[in-house]
Amino acid sequence: MHASIALVPVLMFLGALVYFDSFKLLQSRTVLAVVAVGAVAAGASYPLDTLAYNHFPGDFQSFSRYVSPWIEEFLKALPLVFLIRTRRVGLQVDAAIVGFALGTGFALVENVYYLTSRPDAMLVVQVIRGFGTASCTAARRPFWR
Repeated sequence: MHASIALVPVLMFLGALVYFDSFKLLQSRTVLAVVAVGAVAAGASYPLDTLAYNHFPGDFQSFSRYVSPWIEEFLKALPLVFLIRTRRVGLQVDAAIVGFALGTGFALVENVYYLTSRPDAMLVVQVIRGFGTASCTAARRPFWR
C-alpha cells in the first residue's frame, strides 16, 4: 500500500503528459527508455554524492542544500541535453516530457530506496513523497541519507 502511494502519482502524471501530448512524436518505448536512464542517474548519484560529501568541509544540511542538488540535477539534465543536441527531441513539449520522464525514473529509485530504508515511515510521509515527487519530480535532499 505504501509503495503504491509513493510511486503511482509520478507515474500517473507522466502518463497524463504523454496522453495529452497532441503531437505524439515520442514513442512509448522512448519514454520508457528515458525513465530507465533517470533511474540510472539516481543510481549514479549515490556514489557521486557520497564522494562529494566525504570531501565537503561543511555539515550534512549544508551539503544537502548547496551541493547535492547540483550533482543530481546535472545527472538528470545530461541525457536531456544530449537528446536535444543530437536532435532526437525537437519540440518543447517533447523536451518537457523527456525531462519529466528522467525525473520520474530518478524519483522511482529515490522513493523505493526511501521505502526500503524506512519501512516504519507513516502513511502520510509516503503520501507527501508520492504527490510531492509528482509535482516537482524529486525531493531536495540526497536520497541516500
